Amino acid sequence: MRRRPFLYKTTEERTMPFTHYTFDGDIVEHSGNNRHALQYMTTPVYIDGGNGKKALDCNATGTSSGVKTPFNFDTTFQQWTIICKIYPTAQGNWYNIFDKKYSNGPGFTYYYNTARPNGGWGFDSTWSGHKESGGTGNITLNAWHTIAVKFNNNDGVVYAYCDGQLISQYSAGSYTSGLENQPLTIGNSVYSSSRYFHGRMQDFLIYNKALTNEEIILIMKQI
Repeated sequence: MRRRPFLYKTTEERTMPFTHYTFDGDIVEHSGNNRHALQYMTTPVYIDGGNGKKALDCNATGTSSGVKTPFNFDTTFQQWTIICKIYPTAQGNWYNIFDKKYSNGPGFTYYYNTARPNGGWGFDSTWSGHKESGGTGNITLNAWHTIAVKFNNNDGVVYAYCDGQLISQYSAGSYTSGLENQPLTIGNSVYSSSRYFHGRMQDFLIYNKALTNEEIILIMKQI
């Protein structure tokens, strides 16, 4: 079932994501920017999310139902925000929620890393050396959570959020090139299909600007 495009209202403006994917029995892109998913990693499986909406089952039958999207990050965005809703069912090293990178080159990943202190979930950037956010220990298994990451190339700072709270920020440095031909992969890794997210996923939103803290927290409460 197709849903209406997601909109939120702030005190200054009414705006829409650059891209908004949902998984209501099929992956649907709502923003009108023609950013439809290009390729499934495997045949997708949709299940009841338990909250009145369908969800993408990212670890159906032991394989990932990840999606590769047409997202030229380098050439179009100097600042961006990603917000998504996840339901993790297991944790293990390199369980990717999303990524966009070369196998050993520049890029970024939001994943579970057993070496990360204070909880294994967090954001990892590699466009200016290997750097990562602090642990997101409040992401628990078998429950819905909303996570967000924003970046502005002007100051090179990454901000990571979970369930309406800013949980980490760090200097990632500025990036210049190296990602324009790499798809943004949801629920898996662009270069290793074994690094898939174990769980379910709903609303995946991409903004072509670094939203304010207030805007991010408001959106996280609404999806």
